[in-house]
Amino acid sequence: MSTYAPPDWFRSFMRALVGAYPTWPCTQETVQVYWMTLKDIPQDRLVHALSLCTGTAKYPPAASEIREAARGPRLEFTFAEAWDELRRNRRLYSPYASQEQNEARCRWSSDAVKRAAESVGWTNMNWLESELPTIRAQFRMSYESLQRKGAEIEKHRDADRIVESVRGSIGLRGLGELYGRTYVDDAEPEAFQ
Repeated sequence: MSTYAPPDWFRSFMRALVGAYPTWPCTQETVQVYWMTLKDIPQDRLVHALSLCTGTAKYPPAASEIREAARGPRLEFTFAEAWDELRRNRRLYSPYASQEQNEARCRWSSDAVKRAAESVGWTNMNWLESELPTIRAQFRMSYESLQRKGAEIEKHRDADRIVESVRGSIGLRGLGELYGRTYVDDAEPEAFQ
């Protein structure tokens, strides 16, 4: 049995997937690829993702679709909701209170909202009414940029996980081993020197 063989619970998971799509020709190789792609996701989240996918998909879901469903709904705020949160925290913030007291009062829903608020100096109590449209526009640019970066970082993390699982399954320590000594990977600059 291979080191990368799926456990019994995952085989049951795949049997349930085949049961939902009985005409799908699922082979042992298919099970192996799905396991390599999804093994980092907890069992309960995979089962929930399977029920979401089979309830809405006409065709068997790809491993990437199951991964996306397991990630769950995005909890990002719209810009308007983030701006309202900043304004609420400004009302709760006191320049005379200790940092601990202010942290207990002012809650942030996400790191992106907090960082965008910090970029416009949300604790500055000297904002003028005439400055608000400019501050709001700066906050919006910062918040939306942070949201895009967060989505891009998550895509790269998913890709890295998949590459590592494939490398391990075919027994490679690097792409140079697959393509030969002349292969140069920017991510592994000193690997073949």
